[in-house]
Amino acid sequence: MKQLFLSLITVLITASAWAQSPFQFNFQAVARNLAGNPLTNQSVDFRLSVLQGAMDGTAVYVEEQSATTNNFGLANLLVGSGTPSLGSLSAVDWANGPYFLQIELDIQNGEGYQLMGTSALASVPYALHAKTSEQAGPEGPQGEPGEQGPPGENGATGQSAYELWLSLGNGGTEEDFLASLVGPQGEPGSGGSSGFTHFLGEAFGGGIVFHLWLDPITGEEHGLVVCPELFPNAKWGYNGIQVNVTSRTNGMANLDSVRVIGVEPNTIWSVVDTLNYSGYSDWYIPARHEAQMLANNALFVQNSMAQLGYPPFSQNGDIYYQHGGVRMWTSSKPPFTGVTTAIAWDPNDGFRGSSHTASSNSYWSERSDTMRFFPIRRF
Repeated sequence: MKQLFLSLITVLITASAWAQSPFQFNFQAVARNLAGNPLTNQSVDFRLSVLQGAMDGTAVYVEEQSATTNNFGLANLLVGSGTPSLGSLSAVDWANGPYFLQIELDIQNGEGYQLMGTSALASVPYALHAKTSEQAGPEGPQGEPGEQGPPGENGATGQSAYELWLSLGNGGTEEDFLASLVGPQGEPGSGGSSGFTHFLGEAFGGGIVFHLWLDPITGEEHGLVVCPELFPNAKWGYNGIQVNVTSRTNGMANLDSVRVIGVEPNTIWSVVDTLNYSGYSDWYIPARHEAQMLANNALFVQNSMAQLGYPPFSQNGDIYYQHGGVRMWTSSKPPFTGVTTAIAWDPNDGFRGSSHTASSNSYWSERSDTMRFFPIRRF
């Protein structure tokens, strides 16, 4: 798998920078990798786009420029000073907003630009609009010149915070000064949980994390990961046979029930029964509610898969279309005997609607149907 290089860009727009040069403003960006560590002392390429109307609106100005991060992963750039690839910043009609600034980053490893975030522009464009749209009234008569006042005394040059710190008898670098601003260790809190060490969208355990929980007794962390590769069409199987897959929350329990009666060849069960992916062999088909958790957190999975180089987890915001554009298999079946159907799910909206009954809130599909599926596992 490809290494996940970036996870977050923090953008600070300085409104006062408009006074420095027409049609330019400053911003600062902190580049971090997936583990949350700054990308320090690295040359990176930025693509900055001014979008009109919405966070996914039309780009009216795009420019590219390079910067080198400092020891803290911080890069300083001036919007309007880069190489334009679309439009002109001075031609933007700031009165016809709102406008948003989209940040894309390439750390020059051949991966291309990655979308890192979009922020609303507020005070800066208002300042520019005031600069470009105000019209002066008619010129008044020349007033009488006033008397020349005496020149004022030059003020003393003030000290920076670091210089003041040195003047108090301290010694060290600016990094030492910044470290000195950290207060003493506070008293430990009580009653809180240990928190999570993993996060949604993390590449871990052979897949992508899409759900996390803590054991209420031991506090041990657990989660669900989805295999990043979508498996091809296969039938559910056991057509006309009563199968005791009653769990809607634990797909592994359903797989164990199938193993008791024997795994039918050329089915989704036979695929996961012998699947060994990324060194793990405990994959299974998600139960109904596990599939719903995957649908709820699909955005985290989608972004991680895109950065890891896998095919998009969605098309236009929707997970892979199959079986008329909607369904994938779960390991659960309807809670009735004598049925020949199993429960499928719509990656676009989870389980809303039904193809067989208005009250089931699920998709009941014939077990002989062939559909795709995502294996998952627990840790």
